[in-house]
Amino acid sequence: MTKRPAFQFYPGDWLRDTGLRSCSAAARGLWMDILCFMHEGSPYGYLKLNRRFVGSELKESYFKQACQNLKNAKAQLDLFA
Repeated sequence: MTKRPAFQFYPGDWLRDTGLRSCSAAARGLWMDILCFMHEGSPYGYLKLNRRFVGSELKESYFKQACQNLKNAKAQLDLFA
């Protein structure tokens, strides 16, 4: 199957989600990265790193952020989103 060129995104929903708005810009950026990686995933919608499915344990270095910032962002997502 060929790659999907895009996915539906509703900016109004993104901007009005109160839980998401409670997160920092870093946490929201992390969430968008995760969505994009899942869009590229095989099977579609799954997050995989190094051919392994990823659960709650995100690999900090993969997302190229400082370890502490990523942990804070993930904690915010767990709490608010």
